[in-house]
Amino acid sequence: MKRALTSFCAVAFAFVPVTAHAVTIVGGTIETAGNAGTVDLVFFRTEAAGTSDVGFVARCGLCDVITDEAVGMNLYEVTAAGAPGALIASLPGMPDENFVGFDDILLAMGNFVVAVGSYELIAGELPPLQLDTNITRSFSYEVSFTGQADGGVYCTIEGNLDGSVGINKSNASELCVLPDAAVSAPGTIGLFGLALAFAISAVAYRRARAEDAQPG
Repeated sequence: MKRALTSFCAVAFAFVPVTAHAVTIVGGTIETAGNAGTVDLVFFRTEAAGTSDVGFVARCGLCDVITDEAVGMNLYEVTAAGAPGALIASLPGMPDENFVGFDDILLAMGNFVVAVGSYELIAGELPPLQLDTNITRSFSYEVSFTGQADGGVYCTIEGNLDGSVGINKSNASELCVLPDAAVSAPGTIGLFGLALAFAISAVAYRRARAEDAQPG
């Protein structure tokens, strides 16, 4: 999606009835074209083990909540390379369900990431796009974090309709990448070089054997 508004705000928010809690809210936009819609990732960390609430709601810009849009959200662990890893929980959404949320989900201390998109966002669909026939229109959104996840947002990766992604970090040193980008380029080059060296050696060996086999 286009540029997500990665605002890290602590405000009073009645996420659960009875008392107000501090909440971190991150906003962005899901864009659509035909049967394609953008997917965004929001990375966050918990400073201690405990429960958190993570919610995703469709909005009309700064207007009221959209009541006829459907949203989906998946929660993943983050690998040591900074990419989405094992799926923890999935909320693919339902028709006309403009809000999905993981309520009081128990998370260990560590790094996590939520993927957000349109209805029927399946496990493994990551930026830039998801493809399905249930995507109806573009919309703005808010992702909210409370409990141990409050204040922990450190990066977003936003999908674009042209197949590119945009990455916003709270700190340049943060690790947040897509799975394909998590493969080390030097390591790949090293393996290629090793295979090339082996191939050259094999050719040289065959030539040497052929020359030895020729009558003198």
